[in-house]
Amino acid sequence: MDYQLIRAKTVVERTGLGRSTLYARCQAGTLPAPVPLGRSTPGWVESEIQGWIDDCIEQRNRIYGPSPFASTEPASFLRLKAVVARTGLSRSTLYALGRDGHFPRQVDLGGGVSAWVKGEVQAWIRSRIDLRSQRSSAGAERLQS
Repeated sequence: MDYQLIRAKTVVERTGLGRSTLYARCQAGTLPAPVPLGRSTPGWVESEIQGWIDDCIEQRNRIYGPSPFASTEPASFLRLKAVVARTGLSRSTLYALGRDGHFPRQVDLGGGVSAWVKGEVQAWIRSRIDLRSQRSSAGAERLQS
C-alpha cells in the first residue's frame, strides 16, 4: 500500500475541525492518531483521515439516506461559515433547505460539531447554475416564438 502523510493544516482543512479540536479528538480516540515525523511534528496517514471522513458521511446517509447532491471527488468538509460564504445563504436558510431536501444535509462530526461535504455543496451550486442556464434558454426560446 502506498502511504501519504499529511500535516495538521491539511487535516484541519479537510475535516473542518479546529486545530485544538483535532488534537483533542485524537487524544480521545475518535479521530486517527498522528504519527511522529520529528521531535514535535505530527503527521496523519491520509487514507486514515479520508476513511474517518467517509465514515461520518456514511453515518449521515444511514440516518437520512444518500444525498441527491453526491459527488465523486474525495470528500472533505466545510464548516457553516465557509458554506454561508460560498452560497450566499443565511444559516437558517441552509438548515431549512437541508431539512426540505433542497440542500445537502450537514454531517455530524460528534461533540456538537457539524459540517457539510464540500463536493455536495459544489454540486448544489452547479445545479443552481444549470437551473439558471435552463431558464435563460427557455426564455430565449419564448422570445423567438
